[in-house]
Amino acid sequence: MPRKKKTHQIDPNGVRDFRHADARRPNNPPAGIAPTYEVRERQARQYAYDSHLDPQLQWTGKVEHTSFEVDVVSLHIHERISTQAILEAVRRPQPLQPDLFGETPLSADQQIEFYRRKVRWANRLILGDSLLVMNSLLVKEDMAGEVQMIYVDPPYGIKYASNFQPRIDRRDVKDKDEDLTREPEQIKAYRDTWTLGIHSYLTYLRDRLLLCRELLSESGSIFVQINDENLHLVRCLLDEVFGRENCLGIIAFRKTGGFPSEVLPSTYDFLVWYAKDRAQAKSKYRPLYIAKSEAGTAQQYRHRDYLNRVFEPTSFFSDGATEGGSFEFALCGRSFRPPSNAHWKTSAEGMRRLAHAERIWLSANTLRYVRYLDDFPVVPITNVWDDTMGEREMLYAVQTNTKVVERCILMTTDPGDLVFDPTCGSGTTAYCAEKWGRRWITCDTSRVALAIARQRLMTAKFDYYELKDPKRGPAGGFVYETVPHITLESIAKNTEIDAIAARYQPQIERALAELNAALKGKPIRIRIAEGGRAGQVVDFSAPDTETVPLPSGQVVKANELLEWEVPREVPHPVWPEEAKQAYWRLYALKNNPFPVGADPLREMGQPQGVVPAGDADVGAGLRACPGQPQEMGQPQGVAPTLGLPDVVHRFKTMTTKRYADGVKRLGWEPFRGRLWQRNYYEHIIRNEESLNRIREYILTNPMRWELDRENPHRVGVDEFDTWLNSVGKENNGETNARRQPHRQLAV
Repeated sequence: MPRKKKTHQIDPNGVRDFRHADARRPNNPPAGIAPTYEVRERQARQYAYDSHLDPQLQWTGKVEHTSFEVDVVSLHIHERISTQAILEAVRRPQPLQPDLFGETPLSADQQIEFYRRKVRWANRLILGDSLLVMNSLLVKEDMAGEVQMIYVDPPYGIKYASNFQPRIDRRDVKDKDEDLTREPEQIKAYRDTWTLGIHSYLTYLRDRLLLCRELLSESGSIFVQINDENLHLVRCLLDEVFGRENCLGIIAFRKTGGFPSEVLPSTYDFLVWYAKDRAQAKSKYRPLYIAKSEAGTAQQYRHRDYLNRVFEPTSFFSDGATEGGSFEFALCGRSFRPPSNAHWKTSAEGMRRLAHAERIWLSANTLRYVRYLDDFPVVPITNVWDDTMGEREMLYAVQTNTKVVERCILMTTDPGDLVFDPTCGSGTTAYCAEKWGRRWITCDTSRVALAIARQRLMTAKFDYYELKDPKRGPAGGFVYETVPHITLESIAKNTEIDAIAARYQPQIERALAELNAALKGKPIRIRIAEGGRAGQVVDFSAPDTETVPLPSGQVVKANELLEWEVPREVPHPVWPEEAKQAYWRLYALKNNPFPVGADPLREMGQPQGVVPAGDADVGAGLRACPGQPQEMGQPQGVAPTLGLPDVVHRFKTMTTKRYADGVKRLGWEPFRGRLWQRNYYEHIIRNEESLNRIREYILTNPMRWELDRENPHRVGVDEFDTWLNSVGKENNGETNARRQPHRQLAV
């Protein structure tokens, strides 16, 4: 007996359709009853061109074509597709809906009053010539000034292959007899349109662009997609129809990766962007952003700070000398001024706040602003789009990448606005408009194109976007993802930094005084790496009366460290215990001045206009003089793939450099033997058990330094030797690492 199928209950609140509740349109006549009730009389509207325009393009037939008439036709409804009716039909238990695709709320007598009653908005897929469709929308439905954005993807030229796809299952259309369509409307359109070749092509485009202008709202935009063959001609047509002053730019987007050519390969197509009124269109412009890692600009951030945050030092100066921006600023015992032909980007007060927030980088003889990658992890898109190459799943011969159309829609419209495409093709514009909550109308002469578009829209799956106002539907807007936007100005004007500095700076100074007191009188010498005393040595055994002048004019004691001179390395083992404790207190205060559990953004006072996207660290710490950068050896966002030999090699290299630096700068006693046994990995680590032993040694040795037999100041003799001998033994009875003793340093 076959297993009984489970019945799945659909939650009535879990699946629902969104409506444009505020939008209305006239009631179009259904195709079935239109011949009976519609009044049949020929109507036409005449359109004329202004012959007194700026310099124009001339072609055959243009002088005679100063005006033209377009028949006024009705747009008949052949099919209604209601998502609400479909959802109701699949819910159980529910009686079968008698009319799956009908949801006209009008009474029977009102339904035949065509174009005189307003009904709820419905997006439309229209079969017909775009000139007739646009004229009907203007005359019958009074939609002049109602469309916010128009996307036009006309034939790129006069070749048949660039215009039509005669069959659903064939996209390789050529200029051959077997590729000719059997649709009479298309054949007529092809013959009528291209009778005079490129001259007819220009007339065809200009007539349609004129009606597009009538449909656009005052803040509306139009995008015309074209290739380099006729780009210059289309630009001239748009200048005539919309005016040169309303050109908003030309966008180049990558269409292919290149192909063999007798000259330079053509890899880009173009979008010519015009507005009906440039001034009003600017108020409707919505800038778009892409991640810096995608744009390739993340590779410009080549440094890491002591907290491992990626940053890049940038200029602190603006062009032109000003009286208030040429002041002297002291930092790390040195004084700095801007060049004679420049000025600081902020005030002296702002510079102090930037120093407290660790946003000043000391570079050679100047200062630079520390710009972190996550300050603003995105960049605005420009007029060159390199990430739009090809559509992954082609449905139509001349299908545009959805990313191209989406960007045009998102840049110039808001949710609920109306988008129109008189060149439907595979329905990409309708698909993108539906995805982003815009209303849409599209049309095409080809039944093949509409069949493809219909199937695509009926089977599409869209992501769910959270609505700001669910009652209004998409017109209420979406809840957008946000990113932080932290600027030099926002930090320089953040007055709460002053309160934080006033609260924690005394604690830092007190911890620094304790560190100096613990080291004073000891035979310890530390070489300074940065600041006014760079290259000099602080001798803690020197008398208190000995002083050293700094380049900034400040006089300091020769046996005391200044705040920016405290080394970032772990304290040397020869330091007294009280000095180590003072060092760690100072380290904790400088690297995390906020109370445990506090939010750094809240403590710092989030700059106005900054919307954090997750945890951020805005100027955490008060270390005023950043150290030297660490070059990034791996592109941002790419995780390095390292084997065990690479890990061991890098660890050995890092600790060797750190030890050598400690000998040179911090006065560590030099080790006369070999730091690392040669071919350590090949001769010591042979299996997992050996690896675990070495791992234990790496973790434990720094803590047992005082017992290490190579430590000249060790306090024990036998205990550490016994432990080291047990760690280094191998399964085959070979001797251990004591043959070539090596040092491990805390890092």
